[in-house]
Amino acid sequence: MSGRRYQVHFLSPNASVATLDGNKSTSRRSIEAARSEARSHAARVSHPSAKGHRPSTRKVRTANFVNSDDGSAAISPASERGSNTTSPVSVSPGTEPELDGPDKRSPHATLPILKFRLHVENGKDKRTSASRVSQRDEGESFESVRRRGRATSVPVSLPKEISKSALDPFARSALELSVPDEHLLHVYLSTVPDQIYGSSASDVSEIIRNGTVGVVATNDVVVMWLLLVIESQVVSFQPTRKERQLSILTRRSVVYRLMNERLTDENTPLMDDYILAVAVAAASEHRMGNAQGAQYHIRAVRKLLEWRGGLTSIRNVTYPLGLMIVNIFVEQGVDGMWKSHDALQKKVADVSQWIRDVQSWNFTLRHHAATTGQVANDYPTPESEDGHDQESPFTDYQSRRARAFAPKTALYDYVALPEGPLDEAQYRFYLGILFALNSALYAFRDSESTTTAYLKGVTSAVEMSALHNFTLRAGGAKLPSLLLLLMIAHKAVDSGDRNESTEVVFHVEQVFEFVEIMMMATAGTRKSFLRALESCLVSPIMTTRDLAFMNNAKLDILAGEVEDVWLSENLHSTGGSIG
Repeated sequence: MSGRRYQVHFLSPNASVATLDGNKSTSRRSIEAARSEARSHAARVSHPSAKGHRPSTRKVRTANFVNSDDGSAAISPASERGSNTTSPVSVSPGTEPELDGPDKRSPHATLPILKFRLHVENGKDKRTSASRVSQRDEGESFESVRRRGRATSVPVSLPKEISKSALDPFARSALELSVPDEHLLHVYLSTVPDQIYGSSASDVSEIIRNGTVGVVATNDVVVMWLLLVIESQVVSFQPTRKERQLSILTRRSVVYRLMNERLTDENTPLMDDYILAVAVAAASEHRMGNAQGAQYHIRAVRKLLEWRGGLTSIRNVTYPLGLMIVNIFVEQGVDGMWKSHDALQKKVADVSQWIRDVQSWNFTLRHHAATTGQVANDYPTPESEDGHDQESPFTDYQSRRARAFAPKTALYDYVALPEGPLDEAQYRFYLGILFALNSALYAFRDSESTTTAYLKGVTSAVEMSALHNFTLRAGGAKLPSLLLLLMIAHKAVDSGDRNESTEVVFHVEQVFEFVEIMMMATAGTRKSFLRALESCLVSPIMTTRDLAFMNNAKLDILAGEVEDVWLSENLHSTGGSIG
């Protein structure tokens, strides 16, 4: 400390620092009182002034001394801050601060004074300390809130930007799409599934959405075909947009190149996603008016299924991919499905037997309701001596079914064939859905819960569909599409009783085989079959008069017409001989 000597005073927390300054303007009485209090609580320590001796020091804050006008040193008022803070020492150069009073002659009286506050614990100080801890905790809490606020204010970088073109921001496509392509995919997923499936919102639409999103996320070939289809639909409304037409051709060449690249792996053609990709290619070419190219892809799909074990192998295709392929087969047809005459005759016999079974079951159901009296009011229930019903489970189920549907059937308001002639697309549509409905109800004939679940799914899908989209489907009928009906049947079986009878709904190849058999018949025979299948669904439950039957004579006519068409096609293709 430059060889100087200092006086150190330890002051009580209640001692007034301001009263210890050397300012002569302060009253002598206040100075004496301050000195007296300081002596009772302090000890004087002096550091020797020897040059070689360096006393141990502590980092402390001391009071500031300022020079007054008369040359004496005084403590700066700025030193009066708090009970535990003081200011550093500030001594005027070349000046020794002095004190007035009796201690002026003391050898230590001319030394600078370093004052240290003593922290004395008392009740008041404890309360003050507790308040300081509370303030510190509040400060820390406030700081943590500020940190959280800053963290939440930082923009988060999403893996995929949410925009108007994204139907689901967390669903990714199998390809990296440009912004225009994202818009096209959004348009497709927003409109086309409703047009095809016939349902915009219902329980079963969740199955459709999950299936579609899964395919879009994993099958790049299908994504390319979907974009091509929706872009061609846009171009159809903008025939002057030449650049869009060029874009379609470019996209078409890209998707075919992508399909050929995947064929380099010998296992690829037998994979479910590749079979679906070829089927979607057929549907896309068909919608763009290229019927010849569509049939080329259909034959390829059929060949791939034969390599996997035949048409029945479509049952093993991943759900719902197999049902999508069935829907495409029904919509476009499969040329040359039966290679041999024996296979054709067997299939015609199976179709004839199926229609007989369905008609017999519907006749029995209505005859039982008609012969048991008034269904809704006084339905007789024969009882045994102990009061229990003597009816068999099958008869009892028929009775409850009749009472539930009387006087109209559950589908009475939903199934209606249009008047007048039908074109090929309408025939395929109605043949497919009427076969699917009757086949499912007949398969569920012994399961009341499965029948109820199926009918609820069908009616809900119809009621939740947008009416303006019915005109976009074949015939404009208020019916779900074939694909949706098949999905509803699968869901009903999976959630209910699965047995040998209900298992038939999973034999989905029977749907397009039935349609192909009927499309080989004449228009009159097709219309007779449609009327018969419709009557099973809508004729009153208490009478058999309104049932339209396909008797054995009509079934024989069907078999003859189908055989004639098959022979003419195969004789023409084989040059007059059948191998």
